[in-house]
Amino acid sequence: MAEIWDLYDVHRDPTGETWARGTKASIPRGRYHLIVSIWTMTPEGRVLITRRHDKKSFGGLWENTGGAVVSGETSIQAAYRELGEEIGLHPGKKELIYLGDIWHPGSIVDTYMYVTDVDLSGLELQPDEVVDAKLATGEEIERIHAAGKMVPSVYKTFCCYKDNMKEVLGVEEI
Repeated sequence: MAEIWDLYDVHRDPTGETWARGTKASIPRGRYHLIVSIWTMTPEGRVLITRRHDKKSFGGLWENTGGAVVSGETSIQAAYRELGEEIGLHPGKKELIYLGDIWHPGSIVDTYMYVTDVDLSGLELQPDEVVDAKLATGEEIERIHAAGKMVPSVYKTFCCYKDNMKEVLGVEEI
């Protein structure tokens, strides 16, 4: 069964309309679905990135955790769900920090940050979604992007919120 998304208007109010993932047509102009993007980081500023399964779009490229908000969910509920499903992390209530949103034609991406001591060996990678995980510095992310090995929109989001992340962590560099 196809994943169903709620649609929102230009004021981010629910329209009562839904959209099925994979529909051939584009989401109608003036309608948006929600996506979450979660940056998991260590207190020292290392960033958890994961490599997409080869059979997915952008297969084999590095990204952060994220995905679509399904019908009936809030953005924050989806962020918690995606962290659990994709990498087996289960933050406590109010541990996600909202950084902001980015609007694209047909979608709104809500971006969150989760600060925790990441134990790579304790991650539970969702086999059909994620094939590898690592902690990276900002410089490493720059190199991965320059080599064409990072999902382009993920890199743009990282650049957009990098200063906010540094401020939250109280660090000079990520």
